[in-house]
Formats: sequence, structure tokens, C-alpha cells
Amino acid sequence: MFWLALVFFVALNGFEPRYFAPNGIGPVHVLVTALSLHGWHPETITSVVPGSWSIADEMTFYLLFPPLVFLIRGWRSAALALILAMLLSNALFDFVGSNRSLMWHGQSDALVSTFIHLWFPTQFPVFLVGFLVYFFIREWRGRLSLWALRVMLLCAVSTMVALCFVSESSFHGFHLMPAVYYAICFGLFTFCLAEGVGGWLVNAPICFLGKVSFGAYLWHFAILETLSRLARSGVDPLNLLGEPHGMPFFIMFFPSLLASTVFLSAITYRLVERPMIEAGNRLLRRTSLVTCNDAARA
Repeated sequence: MFWLALVFFVALNGFEPRYFAPNGIGPVHVLVTALSLHGWHPETITSVVPGSWSIADEMTFYLLFPPLVFLIRGWRSAALALILAMLLSNALFDFVGSNRSLMWHGQSDALVSTFIHLWFPTQFPVFLVGFLVYFFIREWRGRLSLWALRVMLLCAVSTMVALCFVSESSFHGFHLMPAVYYAICFGLFTFCLAEGVGGWLVNAPICFLGKVSFGAYLWHFAILETLSRLARSGVDPLNLLGEPHGMPFFIMFFPSLLASTVFLSAITYRLVERPMIEAGNRLLRRTSLVTCNDAARA
């Protein structure tokens, strides 16, 4: 799906300059994006495929996952790893921010500032929150009362809502805290769901959205980008280029965007993702069989 999205957005947007690539897109941009190495430069991190910075971070995490599994063996080591990662990530954020002109000469301050918010070293603690949640689910399941879990769930949801209204300057120099706070809130939310609190949220529609979520992430950018390009070419029935829209427009537009995104994602999940998942599973089974046969002969 990601490679198809790459082809789609290159065909749609061409190689012209844009915010994340002020000098335009070239073959190197496309190549490093195809190889999932685009998360290490301001002009490649999310310039070819919109929103692909998160995919770059995800792929980097996959490379680090095997050694992390051996190093982090419980919730205490996960908590320690999270604290160390937060401190190191924040220190690196400050260092890079102070030396941006040396590291990325010729790049605008705004572009580099956005980049160091998105790249993997800043987002790494978010992944470690996932480790912590996993071990809490494994080691603390059934040890908290129902009321304690309900309070945790309420605190998680309330904090996520409150964070929407808090500016980054409120974190007093700890630049990566907004992302980590969101991750911790989602982690508490996940833990409560695993304990059976808020189970009504786990239903068939939500599970279906989870299945098609990767495609949906790519498709919603494609839909918005297509609407924007049509509006700039004169086809603008929604008046996207007109005056700022208020809440009534959002209330109508968001469900339409959601429905069209889910519809297209369901199609590509069936035609693209599911066949590729099955092909990957066949490859794994074949590889495992060969490994077992080699071990038996040895």
C-alpha cells in the first residue's frame, strides 16, 4: 500500500517544490522513500507521501525491535528505558536545534524545527510506552479494582482532551512531552480495555477500522490532496479555498471524509493488503520449514 501511495502521490503532485521539499522532488527523494529511509532528512521525511514520517519512524523501530526485546524484560526495565529515552531524546532535540545550521545547511529554520519534532529520535519514547503497556498487561492483570480502572480510564480520556488545548510552550523546554503524554494516555486506555473496562468500545465496526487503518491513513491524505488540487484548478464545490469554515462545515465534512476513506480502504485491504499478508505468511511458513529441515539434517 505504501509503495502504491508513493506512485499515486508522485503522479498527482509531480516533482514540483512544496513545503517539505522547497527545492522540489528528485529521484533520491523517491528512492529513499521507497526504501523507508526517508525519515533522516528534512526534505525527505514526509515530502513524497504526505504523513509518511510516521511510517519512517515505524520502520526504524522494527529494526531496533529485536535487540530491545532482549534488553527490556519487564515493566521496571521498560520504565527505566522510557525515562532514559525521554532524557536522551530531549537532549538530542536541544542539541540539533542549536546546531541546525551546521547539520542541515541551507534548510529553513521552520522546516528543520518541524523535522526534529517528527524524526525517530524524538518519537522513540512513544514506542517504549508500548513496551511498558505490554508488561503492565502481562504482570498486573487482575490486580487492580474495577473502580481504580474506571478512574484510570476517565483520567486517560480527560487528559487527551485537555492536551488538545495546551500549547507546546507549556511544557517548559521538554519538547517531546506532548507526544509522550498522548502515548501514556493511550497506554492507560489500552490497559483498561485489556482489563475489560470500556469493553463496549471493542465492537465489530471498531475492529474493522483497525484492520483497514493503514490503508485509511494513506487514503485520507489522498482524498484531501485530490480535493485541494481540484479546488486550485477551479473545481471547488465545497469552497475549500474560500473563507475559513466553521464547526457546521466540519460536522458535515468529517463524516463524508470518514465514509469515503473507509470505503476505499476496505477495497484496497481486500485487493492489496490481504493478498500481500497471505503471501508473507506463505513465505514465513516456507522459510520455517526449510530451517527445520536443515536443523533436522544437522
